[in-house]
Amino acid sequence: MDSCSRWQVPSRPRIGKELQELGILRDASLYVENGRVKAAGSYREISPLVAQDAQVIDAGGQVVLPGFVDAHTHLIFGGDRIGDFEKRIAGRTYQEIAAAGGGITSTLVQTRSASEADLLEKGAAMPNGFCAEAQQPSKRSQATA
Repeated sequence: MDSCSRWQVPSRPRIGKELQELGILRDASLYVENGRVKAAGSYREISPLVAQDAQVIDAGGQVVLPGFVDAHTHLIFGGDRIGDFEKRIAGRTYQEIAAAGGGITSTLVQTRSASEADLLEKGAAMPNGFCAEAQQPSKRSQATA
């Protein structure tokens, strides 16, 4: 990346207490070209790099979380893993969480104990939850900082 060096971030995935450091940037922009982040900075810094006919996605008032990606998901499962995520953010390891009854074993138990009707209802609602906040790309003339 060309323009990200001014932000202090670890050169590895954050762990333990570092997960509590959100690093919120106001009026931030990303410049992506051919699927690669080329620059990051304020809107004022990035906007001169963007061609007039470029596709611009206005995420004003939204949160953009690069790298906060789960490699997979299962459409239908019982319960949730929110408690596990909170423990990870607090610095607990996955092994500690699993030893305390959390993790995949907890999800498996909750899935097996849920009724088929409950699982089907949750599965039917899931795609709408994933897509509810999606925004359509806009042209530069419609974008706002």
